[in-house]
Amino acid sequence: MSWSALDPSARLVVLLLLAVQLTFMTIALVRLTRTPDDRLALLPRWGWALVIVFGQLVGPIVFLAAGRRPARGQDVEQATPTRSDGAVTRAVDVLYGDRPDPGDTRR
Repeated sequence: MSWSALDPSARLVVLLLLAVQLTFMTIALVRLTRTPDDRLALLPRWGWALVIVFGQLVGPIVFLAAGRRPARGQDVEQATPTRSDGAVTRAVDVLYGDRPDPGDTRR
């Protein structure tokens, strides 16, 4: 069956699946390059690269789901606010109203 023989809705589905596959593949390859060797599970880096590239849509999903071990506690950076000017606090106050002070025991 040729591309021109497909009806337009089938072409759209094929193009959407291709876009999803390329997106997953790109995300998985970026994550693979940023993952330290000691956190890779089951396969070495080159093995995961082959699974991601040749595994169609399933390969990247398998890597993202099972290809990496969780970071150890000391390796994880604590989340810190990126803005110290109080913009986030002001935005929350505008959206939700003034919140009681957590240290205030009065109600």
